Amino acid sequence: MSGKLEEVQHASRGKTEELERTLQRVSSRVPPPPGVPDELLVQDESLISRITGPAADSYRSGLQQLREGDFQGARGTFSGFVEANPNTAFTDNAYFWLGVVYEKLGEPDRAVGAYSEAFNRFPAEDRVGPALLRLAELFLNMGSKKDAALTLQKLVDEHGNSESGVKGRALLAEINKKAPAPAPGKKR
Repeated sequence: MSGKLEEVQHASRGKTEELERTLQRVSSRVPPPPGVPDELLVQDESLISRITGPAADSYRSGLQQLREGDFQGARGTFSGFVEANPNTAFTDNAYFWLGVVYEKLGEPDRAVGAYSEAFNRFPAEDRVGPALLRLAELFLNMGSKKDAALTLQKLVDEHGNSESGVKGRALLAEINKKAPAPAPGKKR
Protein backbone atom coordinates (compact mmCIF):
# COMPACT_ATOMS: atom_id res chain seq x y z
CA MET A 1 0.00 0.00 0.00
CA SER A 2 2.83 2.41 0.88
CA GLY A 3 4.56 1.78 -2.46
CA LYS A 4 1.36 2.46 -4.36
CA LEU A 5 0.83 5.73 -2.45
CA GLU A 6 4.37 6.87 -3.27
CA GLU A 7 3.79 5.99 -6.93
CA VAL A 8 0.60 8.05 -7.03
CA GLN A 9 2.31 10.97 -5.26
CA HIS A 10 5.20 10.86 -7.74
CA ALA A 11 2.83 10.85 -10.72
CA SER A 12 0.80 13.64 -9.15
CA ARG A 13 3.92 15.73 -8.55
CA GLY A 14 4.92 15.34 -12.20
CA LYS A 15 1.48 16.41 -13.39
CA THR A 16 1.54 19.39 -11.02
CA GLU A 17 4.90 20.53 -12.39
CA GLU A 18 3.62 20.09 -15.95
CA LEU A 19 0.50 22.13 -15.12
CA GLU A 20 2.67 24.89 -13.59
CA ARG A 21 4.79 25.05 -16.76
CA THR A 22 1.65 25.22 -18.91
CA LEU A 23 0.18 27.99 -16.76
CA GLN A 24 3.44 29.93 -16.98
CA ARG A 25 3.44 29.65 -20.80
CA VAL A 26 -0.20 30.73 -21.02
CA SER A 27 0.20 33.64 -18.62
CA SER A 28 3.23 34.90 -20.57
CA ARG A 29 0.98 35.25 -23.62
CA VAL A 30 -1.22 37.78 -21.82
CA PRO A 31 -0.11 41.14 -23.20
CA PRO A 32 1.33 43.54 -20.65
CA PRO A 33 -0.26 46.95 -20.08
CA PRO A 34 0.52 49.71 -22.60
CA GLY A 35 3.93 51.23 -22.05
CA VAL A 36 5.50 48.00 -20.81
CA PRO A 37 7.82 46.73 -23.57
CA ASP A 38 6.50 43.26 -24.34
CA GLU A 39 9.53 42.06 -26.31
CA LEU A 40 11.93 42.83 -23.46
CA LEU A 41 9.53 41.34 -20.93
CA VAL A 42 9.34 38.09 -22.91
CA GLN A 43 13.16 38.01 -23.18
CA ASP A 44 13.58 38.39 -19.43
CA GLU A 45 10.84 35.86 -18.67
CA SER A 46 12.61 33.36 -20.90
CA LEU A 47 16.05 34.02 -19.39
CA ILE A 48 14.91 33.85 -15.77
CA SER A 49 12.83 30.70 -16.35
CA ARG A 50 16.09 28.72 -16.61
CA ILE A 51 17.37 29.86 -13.21
CA THR A 52 16.32 28.64 -9.78
CA GLY A 53 16.69 30.08 -6.32
CA PRO A 54 15.23 32.88 -4.21
CA ALA A 55 16.71 35.72 -6.30
CA ALA A 56 15.32 34.22 -9.52
CA ASP A 57 11.95 33.67 -7.86
CA SER A 58 11.87 37.30 -6.73
CA TYR A 59 12.79 38.60 -10.19
CA ARG A 60 10.25 36.29 -11.84
CA SER A 61 7.59 37.60 -9.44
CA GLY A 62 8.41 41.20 -10.41
CA LEU A 63 8.05 40.37 -14.10
CA GLN A 64 4.70 38.70 -13.46
CA GLN A 65 3.49 41.73 -11.51
CA LEU A 66 4.53 43.95 -14.44
CA ARG A 67 2.67 41.74 -16.91
CA GLU A 68 -0.44 41.93 -14.72
CA GLY A 69 -0.19 45.71 -14.31
CA ASP A 70 0.51 45.53 -10.56
CA PHE A 71 2.98 48.42 -10.63
CA GLN A 72 2.97 49.01 -6.87
CA GLY A 73 3.80 45.36 -6.28
CA ALA A 74 6.45 45.36 -9.02
CA ARG A 75 8.06 48.46 -7.49
CA GLY A 76 8.41 46.71 -4.15
CA THR A 77 9.64 43.49 -5.71
CA PHE A 78 12.26 45.07 -7.97
CA SER A 79 13.40 47.48 -5.25
CA GLY A 80 13.88 44.52 -2.92
CA PHE A 81 15.66 42.61 -5.67
CA VAL A 82 18.26 45.33 -6.37
CA GLU A 83 18.82 45.84 -2.65
CA ALA A 84 19.37 42.12 -2.00
CA ASN A 85 21.19 41.46 -5.31
CA PRO A 86 23.25 44.56 -6.13
CA ASN A 87 25.55 42.93 -8.70
CA THR A 88 23.85 40.10 -10.56
CA ALA A 89 23.31 39.61 -14.27
CA PHE A 90 19.73 40.77 -13.72
CA THR A 91 20.38 43.85 -11.59
CA ASP A 92 20.59 46.18 -14.60
CA ASN A 93 17.38 44.63 -15.88
CA ALA A 94 15.69 45.24 -12.54
CA TYR A 95 16.72 48.91 -12.63
CA PHE A 96 15.32 49.14 -16.16
CA TRP A 97 12.01 47.64 -15.01
CA LEU A 98 11.97 49.98 -12.02
CA GLY A 99 12.21 52.86 -14.48
CA VAL A 100 9.23 51.49 -16.39
CA VAL A 101 7.30 51.04 -13.14
CA TYR A 102 8.01 54.59 -12.00
CA GLU A 103 6.89 55.91 -15.37
CA LYS A 104 3.64 53.98 -15.08
CA LEU A 105 3.14 55.27 -11.53
CA GLY A 106 3.60 58.87 -12.71
CA GLU A 107 6.94 59.37 -10.94
CA PRO A 108 9.21 60.60 -13.76
CA ASP A 109 12.02 61.82 -11.47
CA ARG A 110 12.32 58.37 -9.92
CA ALA A 111 12.19 56.81 -13.39
CA VAL A 112 15.12 59.01 -14.42
CA GLY A 113 17.02 57.77 -11.36
CA ALA A 114 16.31 54.10 -12.08
CA TYR A 115 17.29 54.31 -15.76
CA SER A 116 20.44 56.22 -14.76
CA GLU A 117 21.40 53.48 -12.30
CA ALA A 118 21.13 50.91 -15.09
CA PHE A 119 23.60 52.62 -17.40
CA ASN A 120 25.88 54.20 -14.79
CA ARG A 121 26.44 51.04 -12.77
CA PHE A 122 26.24 48.49 -15.59
CA PRO A 123 27.51 50.23 -18.76
CA ALA A 124 28.07 47.05 -20.76
CA GLU A 125 24.90 45.13 -19.86
CA ASP A 126 21.92 44.29 -22.06
CA ARG A 127 19.37 46.76 -20.66
CA VAL A 128 21.58 49.85 -20.97
CA GLY A 129 20.48 50.62 -24.54
CA PRO A 130 16.77 50.32 -23.74
CA ALA A 131 17.28 52.34 -20.54
CA LEU A 132 18.95 55.18 -22.45
CA LEU A 133 16.21 55.17 -25.09
CA ARG A 134 13.43 55.22 -22.46
CA LEU A 135 15.28 57.96 -20.58
CA ALA A 136 15.52 60.11 -23.73
CA GLU A 137 11.81 59.60 -24.43
CA LEU A 138 11.05 60.51 -20.83
CA PHE A 139 13.10 63.72 -21.14
CA LEU A 140 11.16 64.58 -24.31
CA ASN A 141 7.86 64.02 -22.48
CA MET A 142 9.14 66.28 -19.69
CA GLY A 143 9.92 68.99 -22.26
CA SER A 144 13.71 68.74 -22.04
CA LYS A 145 14.90 68.34 -25.64
CA LYS A 146 18.47 69.18 -24.68
CA ASP A 147 18.68 66.34 -22.12
CA ALA A 148 16.93 64.02 -24.56
CA ALA A 149 19.43 64.85 -27.31
CA LEU A 150 22.41 64.36 -24.97
CA THR A 151 21.01 61.01 -23.83
CA LEU A 152 20.37 59.90 -27.40
CA GLN A 153 23.88 60.92 -28.41
CA LYS A 154 25.27 58.75 -25.58
CA LEU A 155 23.07 55.89 -26.79
CA VAL A 156 24.23 56.26 -30.39
CA ASP A 157 27.89 56.62 -29.39
CA GLU A 158 27.96 53.66 -27.03
CA HIS A 159 25.25 51.31 -28.34
CA GLY A 160 24.70 52.52 -31.90
CA ASN A 161 24.46 49.05 -33.45
CA SER A 162 21.83 47.77 -31.02
CA GLU A 163 18.12 47.92 -31.76
CA SER A 164 17.79 50.73 -29.23
CA GLY A 165 20.73 52.53 -30.84
CA VAL A 166 19.09 52.43 -34.26
CA LYS A 167 15.85 53.80 -32.82
CA GLY A 168 17.83 56.39 -30.88
CA ARG A 169 19.65 57.55 -34.01
CA ALA A 170 16.32 58.09 -35.78
CA LEU A 171 14.87 59.96 -32.82
CA LEU A 172 17.99 62.12 -32.52
CA ALA A 173 17.78 63.00 -36.23
CA GLU A 174 14.13 63.96 -35.74
CA ILE A 175 14.99 66.19 -32.75
CA ASN A 176 17.84 67.85 -34.65
CA LYS A 177 15.60 68.41 -37.67
CA LYS A 178 13.02 70.19 -35.48
CA ALA A 179 15.63 72.32 -33.71
CA PRO A 180 15.33 75.98 -34.61
CA ALA A 181 18.03 77.40 -36.86
CA PRO A 182 20.46 79.70 -35.02
CA ALA A 183 19.95 83.42 -35.46
CA PRO A 184 22.24 85.00 -38.06
CA GLY A 185 25.68 85.68 -36.64
CA LYS A 186 25.15 83.37 -33.63
CA LYS A 187 26.80 80.03 -33.08
CA ARG A 188 24.84 77.01 -32.13
